[in-house]
Amino acid sequence: MEWSRNPVRCGRGAEGGQSKSTEFDPFTVFHFDERVFRTLDTDGLFAQDRSMNLARISLTAGAALGAVAVALGAFGAHALRGVLDTAALATWHTAVEYQFWHALALIGCGVLAQSQATAALRIATCAFIVGCPLFCGSLYGLALGAPRIVGIVTPIGGVTLIAGWIALAACAWRKAA
Repeated sequence: MEWSRNPVRCGRGAEGGQSKSTEFDPFTVFHFDERVFRTLDTDGLFAQDRSMNLARISLTAGAALGAVAVALGAFGAHALRGVLDTAALATWHTAVEYQFWHALALIGCGVLAQSQATAALRIATCAFIVGCPLFCGSLYGLALGAPRIVGIVTPIGGVTLIAGWIALAACAWRKAA
């Protein structure tokens, strides 16, 4: 029993004889007992799986953030109108807007990831997923009267969101080139 890179028959070379190559190369497709075994295939099937996983994660996170933004926007417009002052309502409204925009950005990342998941796109997706709760969550908390120390988290979330947009721009630049 021997590994062969030839898809004709397991263990047989092109001439039908035994293959002399027994070295293991994890970046190719091997045929053994007429079954295909795939290991780390950086350009083929597994890369496609990573693209679909990134697309699924990004689309799901974007849809969830969008749904939560609708709920929080309605909550702010109806339940908090008489409870919070004008400045707090404006802060709440800002958080809802940013959450909507970044939910759409995640959906865009998911659509792009369906064709190819680049490192820049993965970074953008992660930055949006992490940055949105940090930035918007701290604004929601501040609007509801959280201690001012919570405001320290807001710029961290904002920088994370900016990094996501820069990574998305890098992804677009590389695709265009």
